[in-house]
Amino acid sequence: MRELENKGLSQKDIAKMFYGPSAVSHWLYSANFAFEGMSREEVIDFIKRTIDIIEYWRKEDPFCLNWRNIIWKTNKVRDEYGKEGFIDSTGDITIAKILGHINMIAWHYCILIHVGHRNYSHEFHGPYYIGDNEILFVREYFNLRPYEIWPFASLQNVPFSKITSLEVYKNVEIKIDAFNHIWASAALARYLQRFLIVLDDSKVLTENGVKDLLSKWTNIITQAIAFIRNYTKEDFVRKVIEMKYWLLKPHKEILREEWRAPRNILDLAKNYKEAEVIARKAIQGQIERIKGHSEKEAIEKMTQMYLDNVYEGKMYF
Repeated sequence: MRELENKGLSQKDIAKMFYGPSAVSHWLYSANFAFEGMSREEVIDFIKRTIDIIEYWRKEDPFCLNWRNIIWKTNKVRDEYGKEGFIDSTGDITIAKILGHINMIAWHYCILIHVGHRNYSHEFHGPYYIGDNEILFVREYFNLRPYEIWPFASLQNVPFSKITSLEVYKNVEIKIDAFNHIWASAALARYLQRFLIVLDDSKVLTENGVKDLLSKWTNIITQAIAFIRNYTKEDFVRKVIEMKYWLLKPHKEILREEWRAPRNILDLAKNYKEAEVIARKAIQGQIERIKGHSEKEAIEKMTQMYLDNVYEGKMYF
């Protein structure tokens, strides 16, 4: 971030390069090892910058304490909701289920390419209240073509890099937290009124186009699963490393630096067994410290452990 600032990029420009608030929110609980070797001042600076990015993206409640992830301003909601091409799904459970299948496959694809760290390829936001007991819920999928890391994500196989789904529901409640976990008061398909799917911010899909998109996604995920079928744990760890570096490609290109992971970093994947042991000890240590306490006390102790990790470098093994 400092190097980008030195290149003349504004805080707004830098915030846009980090893919969305849900991805950045995860930085705040990566304290177990991420801050090793950093001074207290450097850690505080990093956390402050992280919160600044989250506050840039989220317009009302940076940590979604009200169970809403509000990214669009009112005029943006109005413009998007006013677009032509919304597909009426009232009483049509079939098309509603097709939308559900598209979202399900896209979500799993994001998990696959990031080896679990899905938030770098999607942002679910809203609900936005639009009147008549209706809400607009938005799902954005992006970074969908990391072909340098995953051969199955080539332009030929994945002919879009971004999908936006605008979904209008009525008489149902949707909640979302800071990390993009979603909760709904009922199965959403039966409450879907209309929806709009846009590819790469320009191509609006017809109903037939939506059905074709489901077919494309099915082929994409089938090829992806076939590609990883014989992967070992070491292979997956290596992909985690490669994707972390790939996410910095736009930043590194501005700085005219190599973005690919160095060989010595990739070789760390060979130590996955050691990492598993450390992780298991860390989790067990945390469990021991909150065992037998009330929920409130457990939260307080977990919070203190987080702060100790960040500021004092303590590990609860």
